[in-house]
Amino acid sequence: MVRRRNQLSRSRAVWRAALCALALLAGGAQAAPQRSLERTQALEAGITRVSFSVGTGSLVLRPSPDARLHLRVELVARTRGWGALRWTSARSERLVGSAAVALRRVEGTLEVAMGYPAAAGDLVEERWEVDVPETLAARVRINVGDADVRGLPGGVDVEVNVGDLRLSLGPGDARAHANVGRLVAEVDGVAFAHATLEVNLGEVSAEVGGTAMPSEPVPPPAARLSVVGQGSAEYRLSANVGSVRLTVRER
Repeated sequence: MVRRRNQLSRSRAVWRAALCALALLAGGAQAAPQRSLERTQALEAGITRVSFSVGTGSLVLRPSPDARLHLRVELVARTRGWGALRWTSARSERLVGSAAVALRRVEGTLEVAMGYPAAAGDLVEERWEVDVPETLAARVRINVGDADVRGLPGGVDVEVNVGDLRLSLGPGDARAHANVGRLVAEVDGVAFAHATLEVNLGEVSAEVGGTAMPSEPVPPPAARLSVVGQGSAEYRLSANVGSVRLTVRER
């Protein structure tokens, strides 16, 4: 039995080596099909919040230079394989080719997502760059990937299942949560009234004007820290497993 297993293992290794050699002879790794989409959207009266949903990928959110919503999305069919031998499935390529930006208004919220003819799962990576009017509140949900939210005074609500969050906060309320990942936030001045940092398994840290703030005594492996400011906003920053850090820079 042991000898048979060893023979099977050697056979698999030989096949993998042969496939990799064929890939190199064919010119190396297959390039993943990509497609870029752009859209500029004037917002209807009564819209107070914009909501974004991303399956797998990343999203960068910034204040808009005008009163319109600007979207730029790069779609990439994710590859499979080993080493130099990489390929994309026909299904992932079809998903990239048929995708379209989907907009839906639900009361005062404009919901934005990528629309596919079938569930995309992790077959397509979405790389979003979005500008929104700074007076609007923003909501972001990412299943697997990273969020980078920069300077939106209207307030933000960001949640990532697996991935990292980077936030540049302002005078608007902020809620950010990573189920598994790292959350890093920064703010100029004390534009908030109260900031709470919490982690169930991991660590928290805060620095105000170059001075580290002491964490609160809680049973490990949890961690908690509170910072008091002089503004009016409430910041709630948390992670289930990971780390949370807040940096408050003096003006």
